[in-house]
Amino acid sequence: MKPRLWSWLPVESKVKKKQTQLSTVSVSKQRAIVLTEKQQLPKNWEVVAGQQCQVVELFESGQELKRQTKVKVQAGASLSVVQIFSGGHDVTSDWEIDLQGDRASAQVQTAYLVHTQEHLQLTTTIIHHGRQSQSLIEAQGVMWPGAEKLWRATIDFRRGCQGSSGSEKEQVLYWQEGTIKQVSAPLVLCQEDEVTGTHSVSAGLIDESMVQYLKTRGLNEQIIKQMIVRERIQKIISVIDDEKIQEQVCQQLKTQL
Repeated sequence: MKPRLWSWLPVESKVKKKQTQLSTVSVSKQRAIVLTEKQQLPKNWEVVAGQQCQVVELFESGQELKRQTKVKVQAGASLSVVQIFSGGHDVTSDWEIDLQGDRASAQVQTAYLVHTQEHLQLTTTIIHHGRQSQSLIEAQGVMWPGAEKLWRATIDFRRGCQGSSGSEKEQVLYWQEGTIKQVSAPLVLCQEDEVTGTHSVSAGLIDESMVQYLKTRGLNEQIIKQMIVRERIQKIISVIDDEKIQEQVCQQLKTQL
């Protein structure tokens, strides 16, 4: 991949750089950190070298919510973020993850349902500083007529992160025909030669030929669409390490379809 180069003009300043206090988040290997709308992690925290951490965010109340989180991932550490949005009048989520150490990794995987008159804004930025670092930003979603959604995904390869790789992908299903405001903005930035970055987006109605085929097997259209959506969303749910949380999420989504 051809590197992009930036030129910066020198600026004189007497302002001292503000030091940001980082919090260290500890988690056992057996259980993920589960956050609901009323719970949140520190705005600035880190995953220490060699640690494995999973954060599961559950949004379902229908209330307005804005959340911003910045994380530093040190050498050999990994961070998995699983986001489940099953309802919310106006929800904004912003993650910035800095892979500072060599062989650090992060994945942010999101499942969302955006119903009529609901607004969802998702922004995820993963910055690669460490060598051989890896990232994944993935979203699987369903939207109804009258819904609005913005998905921004940025992978930023900084100079010196040789051997790193990152991928962005989103798949959106439309429950039925109608006016839907759907914006997907994947972006890969690169200052390094020896890296691999990919992105893809697909959006469209549920496959009508599949619906008609399953109708011939005695199923009604509503049940067929629910089956198709659950199969798509299950790809994200299965990433959750805790089976009890998986079951909780599945029950939560059943009430929204």
